[in-house]
Amino acid sequence: DPYSILSIPLGRRLPDPMSAILWNKATKSGQSWTQEELSNALHWPRQFFSLLAGFLFGLVPIKGVTGNALFIVASVTLSFLYLRFLQPDSEDGDHWHVIMEGAVPSYALFLVSWITLYSISQY
Repeated sequence: DPYSILSIPLGRRLPDPMSAILWNKATKSGQSWTQEELSNALHWPRQFFSLLAGFLFGLVPIKGVTGNALFIVASVTLSFLYLRFLQPDSEDGDHWHVIMEGAVPSYALFLVSWITLYSISQY
């Protein structure tokens, strides 16, 4: 099997991060969340925002430190506000690690889309 290196031991499957149950929970406040569900619920909207912000910043055009700072502040702020909307149990304490968990892939997607659109629209 060419995909055996990617298989999960003992025949277990990873949960689908885009499942209908997760999307249903992600639109309602005060639901019960596992750590993995909460991470997935914050990850995918953040990726969408990164792509959208990259396109917008590339077309406007915004350059340099200003664009980077605006994106970082907006991304962290929107993640924090969305987490407050979801109202997860605070038994685990601070949710800062959940807010920052997908920050690097989000920033990378933002940079790729920003640079690509800026290059296409300006040259």
